Amino acid sequence: MRLGFIWCREQEHSHAQHYHCVFILDGNKTRHPHRHIEQIEGLWEERQLGSVYTPKNCYIVLKRGDDEAYQRLFDRLSYLAKVATKNLRAPATNDYSTSRIKPKLRD
Repeated sequence: MRLGFIWCREQEHSHAQHYHCVFILDGNKTRHPHRHIEQIEGLWEERQLGSVYTPKNCYIVLKRGDDEAYQRLFDRLSYLAKVATKNLRAPATNDYSTSRIKPKLRD
């Protein structure tokens, strides 16, 4: 399965930074992300990368032509772009990154 992702780093008043992650899954292969979430949380904690917080209703199923779902997704992802929490860092530190999934070639 191909997996897309977006992450951003935040740090405001505390010395500790934290991250927000978005995973993009193929809705034809994954109906609900529960197992993926458990797997990601387990791997993160197993590697002692810190604690994990997963919000309720943390996923959106996006279908072609569903403008309401698209707007909810846009609003949720816009949170990652806020500037206020991106200034406590060394100049060369990355604040965000994304995957670059290439489109599937049709047979």
